[in-house]
Formats: sequence, C-alpha cells, structure tokens
Amino acid sequence: MDVPVVVGFDGSPESLAATDWAAREALRWRLPLELVQAWPWRQPHVLGSEDAERWGRRRLAGKEALFMAFAAAGSTAEGLAAVEHRVLADALGPGRERYPQVDVVEQLTPGSAARTLVEAAAQAGPLVVGRRTRRPAMGPSLGPVAQAATRHASCPVVVVPHH
Repeated sequence: MDVPVVVGFDGSPESLAATDWAAREALRWRLPLELVQAWPWRQPHVLGSEDAERWGRRRLAGKEALFMAFAAAGSTAEGLAAVEHRVLADALGPGRERYPQVDVVEQLTPGSAARTLVEAAAQAGPLVVGRRTRRPAMGPSLGPVAQAATRHASCPVVVVPHH
C-alpha cells in the first residue's frame, strides 16, 4: 500500500499553497493525498460551548449558508464535522479540478494542529505544512505547527512558503 502525502489544512492561504504543492507531488509520485484538519477542542462536549459557537461564527464569516448549517446542527460534534467537510470541499474545489487524478482523503480531527499532524506523520510519506508569514523583527522563524512537525514527525517534512 502506498503511503499518502499528508498535508495540514486550515483554509489559510499558507495551507492552500501547501495543499497545492502536496497535490503536485502526489500526482508526480502517484500517491494518495491526505488532508488533515484539526479543530481546537479535544472533548466533544465542549463543542456546544460559547467558545465553540464564537469559533464557528468566525470560521464561517461571510458564508451565510454554512453558518446556517452550523446553527441548525446545534453546535454538535457531528454538525461541526459536516460543516467543516463543506468548508474543505469549497476550499479544495479548484485544486480538485486542477489535479483530478489525485485520490484525496479528508481527515477532520479534534485536537491541536501540531499534535494531530505529528500523529498523522506516522502513516505518511512526506508531511507538508504551510509556513506562516512572520513579522520581520522575528526573523525567518517557523510558526509553532511547522516547528512541531519538523521536530517530532517520523517522516520527511516539507515546509512550503506562501508568496
């Protein structure tokens, strides 16, 4: 069985650049592509909290239909997962059109992005993450997710800059 190219995805321009790079590599090496997205709560019961509702509203800002789906789902774990799948599908539409030959699997996991990606790396060929733009005073450092991936992943890690 071929190990997938695993990419961290959060909908940001950096993760879209990383996803595009990962899709090209998956096509080149004829490997599946696994998109991994984490949401910030480990415990399902927290999903009904005010924090979860605020997070959902921010995440779905400008996407009224998706927000209505989130609200109709009552902020449940299943409802949030369904909405996140729709957000992923919307964001990945252009990439799917560009790389129709690539098999794509989406994984939504409750927990921190860093931990989720390091765990996904155990079953990955390469792990691909985007590089957040840092303030110039901070220098060319990596963000916390990319740092965790490069330090703890059990496979090669590619950090893709966003231009």
